[in-house]
Amino acid sequence: MEWRQNKLQVALEWLKTLDHSNRDKHSRVLCLQLEHERGLRVSQRTVDRARLILKGDKQSPCHNDKSPPESWKVGPYQLHANGALLLAGVRVAMPALQERLLVLFVRNANHLLSREEIAAGLYGQFRPENCAHKNVTLMVHRLRQELAHGPLGQDVIRTVHGRGYILIAPVHSMEPPRESPHGLQRRWPVIANPNPFHYEAHDLWPRRDPFKLSRQELLLKKSIDYDPGFEQGYLELCYLQLLQCLWGMRSSLDARPALQSQLLTLEGFTSRPEGWLAIKAEIQSLLLWQPRTTHQLYGTWLAETLPGGPPRNSWGRHLIFSGQPQTAVRLLTQHVREDLCQGWMNLAMAYCALGDLDAAEEAVRHQLRVEAGMVGPRLFLAVLKACQGKAEQATRLIGDAGLLDRPFQGVQALTAYALARGEMRGHGHQLLDQALVLTREAMAEVGASGYWGLAALALGRQEDALQLLKLSVKHRCYSAPVLYCTPFLKPHGNTLAVRLFMAAMRRGFAERP
Repeated sequence: MEWRQNKLQVALEWLKTLDHSNRDKHSRVLCLQLEHERGLRVSQRTVDRARLILKGDKQSPCHNDKSPPESWKVGPYQLHANGALLLAGVRVAMPALQERLLVLFVRNANHLLSREEIAAGLYGQFRPENCAHKNVTLMVHRLRQELAHGPLGQDVIRTVHGRGYILIAPVHSMEPPRESPHGLQRRWPVIANPNPFHYEAHDLWPRRDPFKLSRQELLLKKSIDYDPGFEQGYLELCYLQLLQCLWGMRSSLDARPALQSQLLTLEGFTSRPEGWLAIKAEIQSLLLWQPRTTHQLYGTWLAETLPGGPPRNSWGRHLIFSGQPQTAVRLLTQHVREDLCQGWMNLAMAYCALGDLDAAEEAVRHQLRVEAGMVGPRLFLAVLKACQGKAEQATRLIGDAGLLDRPFQGVQALTAYALARGEMRGHGHQLLDQALVLTREAMAEVGASGYWGLAALALGRQEDALQLLKLSVKHRCYSAPVLYCTPFLKPHGNTLAVRLFMAAMRRGFAERP
């Protein structure tokens, strides 16, 4: 990896010596010119990445006084250059592509944009081949749909037939926001690569919406098809599939072959992404149910080498759900101080495993203070409230997060549990009935069977709970260690279903370190 970075750095320094007209030459011409002047052979992709970095530096607000503003006032909205759209201080949930399109319109407010200019503004010279006029029309239509229910309405974007589109709205530049520990959340470090699919998938990470994990998975797979040598894409795909297993939206048996195949591909690269061993450790510990072996291999040294973000979270989850939550708290507490948002959910789960539900709730609320529109933390907070017997608050959180209107998926087992003791108990029964029918017909993933068993216990359906908890152990679901190491089953500890489940886990998950 070092020689690649050296070539990229030399190409970047050389490009800085050229004027703007020469930098815009075809990549092949620039490669030949660089070889002639510096004697260095680089690929066209390296030159493109160097130009992309240089373009980002040029647009940085500290480069010159004429750089574009960091945020704008668009009617009653506040829009930041990274696409975050806020109304009364609360972020408006919007797909990443629509956010980028809105930023493009606002940068060119009250000026006509042709379809070609829109496609070039969204993707640059790396525009996908299928980004034709009809695709731009569809993107604009979807952005209008996102704005339709807001104070500006969808008519703020007008069509000029045969020519393009124009944003008609009051737009005023704002001063760049000062850095603050409670400002907009930081995202993963952006890797300088021109992959448009990875860019869109990367932009969805901060939303913490488990219902969008399948969309992210599709985009990451496309990013790998676009660039088969993109190591970071494989790493993020593994991490995302583990998140699907954690939420109960993917069967562990189904995920294992795909994850092991992706790990083999990663091992084949001469330079692997930093922290990939932590992903491997989580797979071995919580999907293969070998936590003792995992700890013997990695426990004495891995935590000291982990960067922030997904690798540290993966190792943290191994610690939490293999009986070492106190160690996980020490590891993750350092992490969340560095990265404002990544890791707060895992820290909450660690406190939950310790039985400190108040500290777990505070960790989740801290994450929501950083970014109020996240769905996953709201769902987990509702589960915590339900565990504490605060049924009314749990029901209200489910309603506020819009979880009752989502298409049926495994993650709604936690929704059913949160509703089990409140006024919407009947809706919880309906969700459980639907899950049981799909399970019998082999049409539903069994990844959430443990969570459905928890919901059945809260709804007083002991026989269904016994069947579902047995299923979670049989298929070695990710949800089984989660329930085994957290206090959610404690109120039902005297039931036959829970006694048999705990006994089976002591045998099957006996490798606890």
